[in-house]
Amino acid sequence: MTMEVVVWHEDLGSDDDAATEEESFARILYCWPPKSMQEQLRVLQLLQGVYAFSSRFSSSPTTVTHVQLTNMHYCFERVEPKVWIALGHATAQVPTTSNQVTCCCWMTEPIQDTDKYIMETVLRDMYASFRLLHGGIAWLLQAASMEYYSVDLPRSLVDAGLHSGLDVLVELASCRKKMRKTAQLISKIQHDPDTHDCTAATLALADLSSWASSLVAASPVPRLQAVIGNFFPIYLRNLDVKHLNCMHAMDGNVEHL
Repeated sequence: MTMEVVVWHEDLGSDDDAATEEESFARILYCWPPKSMQEQLRVLQLLQGVYAFSSRFSSSPTTVTHVQLTNMHYCFERVEPKVWIALGHATAQVPTTSNQVTCCCWMTEPIQDTDKYIMETVLRDMYASFRLLHGGIAWLLQAASMEYYSVDLPRSLVDAGLHSGLDVLVELASCRKKMRKTAQLISKIQHDPDTHDCTAATLALADLSSWASSLVAASPVPRLQAVIGNFFPIYLRNLDVKHLNCMHAMDGNVEHL
């Protein structure tokens, strides 16, 4: 069964042109099956780009967006005010000759309404079942002092005004941005005759790196990923999405069981 699930929080990560992959990757809370950072970012940027493009031509915000690629059909929706879930289902491969290259692109063949309905239903039912058992994803991030996971935030973080997992992630994003800018400053002034500024910047970078390590250690993402990972893949396997009818090949032929 070739399915994909991607969960992201739109307030996390960074949209700066100079942002590192690590900064941008922070937006992704969960991806199944596991992929490289670059591949996850490619999928996320594609989905966000399609949504931004389609929103320009819509008088009212769309609730569900579909993207048909050469080998994958994605259905994604904002399930909570800041949280999105994308569900992907592999389409049939088109045979190619040795000198042809299969690439990701929008298909001219419209997605069948029956396929859209099934994908939307699976996505919404999967999330509704998860929320019933575990609560909302944003709530899991916001849970004060990580009570849901029975993990208390370190005193140093609480003293810094961080009282929830989401606070930690927002602060981590800010810290990584400061680290990037400080590192850029060091690269500019490291050969400057005035070594005092470079020394101060180097010490500041070390402090930021130490603070980032403390924030990473308190991040709720690994525990959230464990909760989601113990539900979404199992839910989809037990649902046996692969054998749902109307999950057709790219030529539009519908397979009925």
